[in-house]
Amino acid sequence: MRTILPALFAFALMSATTAAAADLSSGTHKRVGLALWPDQQCDDRGITRKIAKRFNWAQRTTFNRDLQIAELSNPREYAFRPAEPQFHDRRFCQADALMSDGRHYPVYYMISYDRHPPLGGGLEFCVSGLDYFRAYAPGCSQLRPH
Repeated sequence: MRTILPALFAFALMSATTAAAADLSSGTHKRVGLALWPDQQCDDRGITRKIAKRFNWAQRTTFNRDLQIAELSNPREYAFRPAEPQFHDRRFCQADALMSDGRHYPVYYMISYDRHPPLGGGLEFCVSGLDYFRAYAPGCSQLRPH
């Protein structure tokens, strides 16, 4: 059993990589599973739903708070950085979050695109004023291009 599971995982990973390579060689980019591809824009509903879902989960399970994103509106791109030797393509976005307590906060997020389906999802976000660990501090500046 121990040798079967790694083999199945390797086969699934190779299948996804092969499908992605076929899409890239044809000049089209598609969403493959959880992978993010360059056709996904800042206003993609899948992206904004994923942000709300992750934020709401963290508030509930990590911080034991009832605060949730009730709505993300006005998603927009404010920068795109094409691939460089040490980076992949990156799209920088901002949206307005209406919280369950009625307050509004800006949300900054970055969509990064790998040449193959990224395992981590390629999405980073920060709700300004609610970055408790200051992971993107100050004021979510680490998710805004300089």
